[in-house]
Amino acid sequence: MGLLRLFFNALVAHVSGDMASGHGDTSATDGGLAIPTNLNREILYESFISIDSLVFISEMNQFTSEYMEEFVKKTVLVAKELLVENSSAFNQFNNYLDKVDGVGKDLKDALELRNKYFNSDRSTIGKELSAEKYRELRSRTNGRIPKLYYEDKDEEYVQMMKRLMNAKHEDDGIHKAINREMAEFYGEKTKISKTLVLDSRISLSIGGSIFAPGVLVGVVKSLAVPNVSEVINRVVPRLVSPCEDLISKMHLKSSTERRSLVMDFLYGCLERRNGLFKEKIDKAFEERTKILDIYLKGDSKAQEKLRILDKFQEDEINKLISVFKNIRDEDLVLRIDRPVVDAYINLLKSNQKPAKEHLYDLFKK
Repeated sequence: MGLLRLFFNALVAHVSGDMASGHGDTSATDGGLAIPTNLNREILYESFISIDSLVFISEMNQFTSEYMEEFVKKTVLVAKELLVENSSAFNQFNNYLDKVDGVGKDLKDALELRNKYFNSDRSTIGKELSAEKYRELRSRTNGRIPKLYYEDKDEEYVQMMKRLMNAKHEDDGIHKAINREMAEFYGEKTKISKTLVLDSRISLSIGGSIFAPGVLVGVVKSLAVPNVSEVINRVVPRLVSPCEDLISKMHLKSSTERRSLVMDFLYGCLERRNGLFKEKIDKAFEERTKILDIYLKGDSKAQEKLRILDKFQEDEINKLISVFKNIRDEDLVLRIDRPVVDAYINLLKSNQKPAKEHLYDLFKK
């Protein structure tokens, strides 16, 4: 990635973060992700050097993965420990001299190492990105840094920076990658029960964001047509087609990339927004409309029932969004293949407990 492009993307990401800080709790990002406000964590991990600044200098100086980890340990994590001990250390972080005096040895070494890279860059982009983040944090605290509490996100931070080193190879570039990683790093996950995790993995895999499985079971059972089996055989592959596309795109991606794709997909279903999956999502919803037209044909309360069904569907998608925002990385696994499709078709045709158990067993393997 060229210097100009890297700078442009990093700057856009930084500016979008600035805009978010002026609007309250979160910053909307691509794919429905948001960067949560977590001031304590931001000060601990970004007051010394901002994420976009570190991405920039690592690219400019061709950091290896091993050196990135070493650099972080000698700068960001040293500064973090000093802040926890005494938050007034923050006031020393805007020293950009090559040789630093009047501070303790640990901070002196960290500042001089960071400043070596800042000052060797004639464009000063890395330093300016970091200095702007520093000023933003000072402004948000009204110049009085509160007592900071300890957080151990060191390993997550290191792994995030390593992933961002490789983000230049992604189609959507460093801007979206930084926002995605920041949303993950600053977010707090709610614990989700194993049962809800399994239910949600199955629902999303079999097209639940298009047509909630529990609702579809009831609808097909009530279809007044002679060829219900044929309808089911035709409709299921069309409903799961968007998820097949999602799963294909998730292959070999990092956990944050997989989560981002899932959120893109779910918000695409909820808001019918433009995106990677729009064409297939639209076609799948057209299939849902056809089924509901058959189901509600001749019903005097068709419009009222359709509003209820649409609300059920919206609730299902919102439930999936909540779960997949908070799901553990190791549970972020979807599946759609011939055995799953066949099991779902069998469940819709029979509506029997053994058919449901068989479908669930496929996701427990």
